[in-house]
This record gives sequence, structure tokens and C-alpha cells, in this order.
Amino acid sequence: MISELRKLEKAKEDTRIFFDYYRNKMPKLQSNLGQAAKKQERYDKNVEKQQAANKAYGMACNELHSYILRVESRQDIVLEQLCMKFTRDIEAEFYVQLSHLSQRLGDIEQGMRDVVVSTHSGIYGHLSNNLDLNVDF
Repeated sequence: MISELRKLEKAKEDTRIFFDYYRNKMPKLQSNLGQAAKKQERYDKNVEKQQAANKAYGMACNELHSYILRVESRQDIVLEQLCMKFTRDIEAEFYVQLSHLSQRLGDIEQGMRDVVVSTHSGIYGHLSNNLDLNVDF
């Protein structure tokens, strides 16, 4: 979408250069217009070129303007897609962090189980006759 806008803007700028060239050139030619047929012929050719440049510039401006209007009319769709992507990315990052935390909790749980097993039947024997530490976390 942005590349298309840039392409249309560049085309408009290129046609504007020709438009400006003939817009500045024609008054000079008109002021130098005399009785000579060669000058009149040159002037007539430049008038045709100026009209072509005017038409091309107008078409480029209209094309760019219509594309901008299409983009503006679709801006709610674009914003919705951006919001959805942002939400999806945030949610994915949340689940990655949740997975890491869950893994850490699993490691802590396993460490607690190891402590229970080592105290229940460690090198010192049973610490208590009625010690029941078989707990599911």
C-alpha cells in the first residue's frame, strides 16, 4: 500500500516537472512570438506539448487522489488488522512467558519432592514415624 502511494507520488512529481517546464516556457515563447513562421511553428508545437503535460499532470493528480480516497475508506479495516496483529503478538508473548513460568514452577515442585524424599528416607533415617509427606502439588 505504501509502495503504491510512493509510486503514484513519484509519477505525479515526474509529470509536474514537465508541467512546470512548459508553464514557464510558454510565456517566454509568447513574448518572443513575432511574424516569423518558424517561431510560430515552434510555439504551436510547444502549445501541444504543454497541453499534453497539463493532461498528464491532471491524470497523475487524480489517480493519486483516488488512491488516497480508497486508502482512507479502508482505514478502519487497516486499523482493525493492525490491532489484531498487535493483540496476537502480545498474546503469543504472554503464553511464552506463561510456559517459562510453568516450567520454573515444575522445577520448584520437583525440588520440593526431592527434599521430601531425602528427609523421609535420607541418611538420617526416618525423621518421624507418622510423617506422610506424599503431597501432590
